[in-house]
This record gives sequence, structure tokens and C-alpha cells, in this order.
Amino acid sequence: KIDQSFLREMESDRNSRAILESIMMMGRGFHVSVIQEGVELEEEVRVLRDLGCTLVQGYLVSRPVSPVHLEAFLRDWKADRRWTRY
Repeated sequence: KIDQSFLREMESDRNSRAILESIMMMGRGFHVSVIQEGVELEEEVRVLRDLGCTLVQGYLVSRPVSPVHLEAFLRDWKADRRWTRY
């Protein structure tokens, strides 16, 4: 799970992008899933997909869901079609 600070600083700090790229490569090398937290913008999804990250969490996907509503959320949630075209 990648801390959102690397994503937020990616545009202003080249080291943050290099760290993201390195984490993606290590995930592939170790055959583990990598998830980016704190995704709020569609542009972030595009950049992450370009880097090889296919799992995200954050307000772009959903605000926090209470345990009472979780089952319905999981049953009914569909990815935005714009995200899958990248």
C-alpha cells in the first residue's frame, strides 16, 4: 500500500515519481499487488495506470462506507467506465 503523500508530491518532486515507479517494479518482482491510497482525481488514475498500478483506494472510488452499508456497496459498486479505458 503506497502512502498518498508520494502521489500528492509527484508533480512537484521527481523523487516521489521515482519512488512510485520503484514500488511498482518491486511489486511486480515479488508478485504482489500494489495499491495506491488517497486517489481523488481521474488524472491520478491515468498516471498510476501508466506506471502499472491497477488498484486504488480513495475518495474518487468512494467515501468511507459504514459496516451496515458495506454489503450493499460491494454488491452494487461498478468502476467508472472512464477509468477502465486508460
